Amino acid sequence: MKQLLPTLITFFLLAACDTSTPESSTLESSTGKDSAAPNQRVSNKSAVELSSYVNHYLKQARSQCASALIDARKLDTTIEQLLKQTDPNHLTNAQQMWLSAQNSWLSCSLYRPNGGPLDQPLNTDPFPLYERIGSWPVSAGFVDSLPDYPYSGIINSPAPEITRQELLDQHQLTAPNEASVGLYVIEVLLFGSHGERSAEDFTPDSAEETTPEEEQVNAKLRRRAYLQVSSSIYLNDLKSLMGQLDPQLAVYPQSLAKLTLKQQHKLLLGGLHKRIEDIRTEFNDIREQYQDYPLSQSWHQRAVQPLKATALLFKNKVFKKGALADKVPINEVLTDKAQHQEGDLKKQRDEQPGELLISAINSAEQLKPADTENVISDSAFEKLNLELQALNTALAKKLLNYSANTITAPAEQLHSQ
Repeated sequence: MKQLLPTLITFFLLAACDTSTPESSTLESSTGKDSAAPNQRVSNKSAVELSSYVNHYLKQARSQCASALIDARKLDTTIEQLLKQTDPNHLTNAQQMWLSAQNSWLSCSLYRPNGGPLDQPLNTDPFPLYERIGSWPVSAGFVDSLPDYPYSGIINSPAPEITRQELLDQHQLTAPNEASVGLYVIEVLLFGSHGERSAEDFTPDSAEETTPEEEQVNAKLRRRAYLQVSSSIYLNDLKSLMGQLDPQLAVYPQSLAKLTLKQQHKLLLGGLHKRIEDIRTEFNDIREQYQDYPLSQSWHQRAVQPLKATALLFKNKVFKKGALADKVPINEVLTDKAQHQEGDLKKQRDEQPGELLISAINSAEQLKPADTENVISDSAFEKLNLELQALNTALAKKLLNYSANTITAPAEQLHSQ
């Protein structure tokens, strides 16, 4: 299944069958400079058979990624305001907007890996769109100065030029963590490597204040330009993503409809299973070195937000046995009010993926450092690890409902429509 999943649904999320919201209608006409080539449109009269879960999945993908685009626009506006008036208040506004943008992006990032738009490169990129929008973790010293190395990073080097193409060319050129574009590069620029960023870092010095080193490389001017260009790239990349989720491009659900309903479910549930396993793996890595990721102190959201987006997917009858919507009101999950006793949770581990999901969300929320020492108990990480493992076991049992021989359609079926 690991080998067939990406190829069978290469363009899976590129369309949907429900009516777009007013907000998404506004977004559909917006495309970034790197938008994919125009896709074949099919008549609205075309018969497309998609399960209710697939339609629900596509609707949520559009909704979550539209929110990410809306927040990207707001972030770009606050950055523009900061560069016009570089004072502490405008810096704080931009930092707070970055935190909101991260949350909405992480919810959008749930919809991979599944061979959809986030898994595909733009143009000739050697990496998928996901790695361009949200590459993490990033090497802060590759981007900007560090406390012990004040002249490190692209900011303090005469090359590359701070242009769109130059920055894209540098992205992950020598290592995955040497990112030059994306949301987490913007984080380094706005917060600094350890949260030390000040508004003065964006205020150009006068000629008499410039040191000999700064005469060769004006770090403050480069930082201003870098922040502006990287925000523009991030915004346009999300515009491109939304263009590929346009509900008018019905060729993709039509291609998916060539599969049986069971095959459709297996493909999407398999992708969800893999995404949750990726979260578990990532947090086991963070567990060993989380103090190396101070920055905005928000890395715990890398589990919280995708899991909350998963809660919305659970509001479908495909999860009717132990469905989240049947057990707990969805607003309780989204406002983190649901409380569950450890003993009750253990009793329901085998059959209640919704209950496990709620507990995992609560556990992930607890990983936020509670003090300035940035210390989190190992048991808190282990609790989340076990809950994610149990959740994926429950999802695996759902997958077993679809026999191993259901994926029989050749990959060409999804690319020849």
